[in-house]
Amino acid sequence: MLWALLHALQLIVHLPIFSAQFPGFAFLFYESLIEISKIDLIDVGDTVSDLFALDPDEEPFSYQFELLQYESQNFLMNSGFIIVILVLAFCAVLLSFCLKALARVWAKATRVSNFVSRKLYWNFFLR
Repeated sequence: MLWALLHALQLIVHLPIFSAQFPGFAFLFYESLIEISKIDLIDVGDTVSDLFALDPDEEPFSYQFELLQYESQNFLMNSGFIIVILVLAFCAVLLSFCLKALARVWAKATRVSNFVSRKLYWNFFLR
């Protein structure tokens, strides 16, 4: 239910990109909705730009994108905390594969491998 709410919120927040006409005071409301829909728990903008050697001073694509706080045209710069989540998911999948390989050699690792695989699949990828 929570993810459906966030998906609907992101659609509503991105309406100004489609040149929908809004009154000026609606953008005060949109500013608070943008902060909620970005799901930025940790500010990783500077870290991502340093890690991938990106230009943080790149201009937004248009005025509508600037209103929605897309600071540049680069996906990695705009995605923020989602990049951290994707890297963690990739590491979890690697851990799951390593545990499955270890389970073939060591019988006690089968239980741990099954637990991690179930939790990874049902609690991360499907939600």
